[in-house]
Amino acid sequence: MPISQLFRLALITFFLSFLLLPLSSSAADEPSKAQTKSLSIMEKHSIAIIDTLLAKDAKQSRFHYEKLREQISELQLAAALPPKNEKFSRELMMAYSLIRIINIEIKNEIWIEGAIAANQLSGLIIQNSHFATFLKRDLKWLDYQGREIKLLLLEDPVANADLLGLRKTIMENAWIRVRTELIQSFKNKPLVLQGNELINTINTSKDPNKAAEATTQWLIFVNALESKINMPRK
Repeated sequence: MPISQLFRLALITFFLSFLLLPLSSSAADEPSKAQTKSLSIMEKHSIAIIDTLLAKDAKQSRFHYEKLREQISELQLAAALPPKNEKFSRELMMAYSLIRIINIEIKNEIWIEGAIAANQLSGLIIQNSHFATFLKRDLKWLDYQGREIKLLLLEDPVANADLLGLRKTIMENAWIRVRTELIQSFKNKPLVLQGNELINTINTSKDPNKAAEATTQWLIFVNALESKINMPRK
């Protein structure tokens, strides 16, 4: 079994609990400006390395790995200073473990499993990032879950059937929350219908290739939604 699979069950429980958390329980829980910058850089490289790993590009994957290692080292040094945040420190250890797994998978050319570890790292970053609204958080969550479903389909849709079912349920629940926000404006109806159709195809398709293609379209759709939500109001 590839080493990245050892983390999956623990991370499922961790991420399920995340869905029940408030945006921030106190000001002390919010990341500092330095942490926010490091997390943003890590998010960029954790997503970029997924593409380079799937392309079997060891050189570019190594580049993104080094950037991730630099940022996690900075965060760990900062976390060692008072005031201590034990929760954040534990999650940094989990992130560090995932980055080590990515390194091992690059060395062994185990591309898809490395990409899964990188995506799980992006999920940890979401967990430790502050969002102004639940909607913005859920859009990031939809992006993460969509990538996870696509990667699990690419790895082994039969062996991952149970995990895929769980991921699809989590993603659909997050979509229902986002959809509730969108339908408050009638002009968003085409977006709601498009999202419903993509979710249905991903959830019901018996053909893994068709489901993977629908997931690719889903990621494009979610990114477009994020751009729309983040667009300054005129």
